[in-house]
Amino acid sequence: MISFIKHISTAVSLFLFIPSIWAQEQLLKYKVLFKGDNIGNMSCFQKQDGDNTYLKLVSCAQLQMLMKIKINLEEESMFKNGKLLYSSSLKTVNGKEKTNKQTKATDYGYMTFSKEKNGTIKCDPIDYNITLLYYKEPKDNQLIYSDSFQQLLRIKQTDTHLYKLELPDGNFNYYYYKNGICYKVEIHHTLYTIHLQLIS
Repeated sequence: MISFIKHISTAVSLFLFIPSIWAQEQLLKYKVLFKGDNIGNMSCFQKQDGDNTYLKLVSCAQLQMLMKIKINLEEESMFKNGKLLYSSSLKTVNGKEKTNKQTKATDYGYMTFSKEKNGTIKCDPIDYNITLLYYKEPKDNQLIYSDSFQQLLRIKQTDTHLYKLELPDGNFNYYYYKNGICYKVEIHHTLYTIHLQLIS
């Protein structure tokens, strides 16, 4: 697994830093809000170069509950010809690693890696994951791959340009769209609700 991750990291680095006149880049920035207060920020980066698409999401927020909770999230994914090749999800809470997962395409589906266990997903090539939700409005009942849960989830349209995604842990998110771009997300957790608001 370590050699595989190194190989992917090298491929990502080459893809990002080799200049190309055909490359298109897009950066989205969001405020992280809790009870109206700005508690952090999130950025989504997308680079398209021919048939290749690279996505990266980075989020940092500090939530005051009974104690201060600092949450850092970093997710990366690579698509080729619209199909997921590789993704990773890393989450830390107060500096401690909570999630560290990778997904790799194979001939028969996908292999999944995590510190808890490794596994396989037998399915058609994945063409949509949660990071892509920020750049592309989904369709009703579309299957969305969660890189952190390593599962395919079905998203439901609840209103015009508004979608609900129920998560395996019982929490759920709402995604709002304008001109195909996600401009607001409501993250409903058992203990709190956080809003992401597009600022650029």
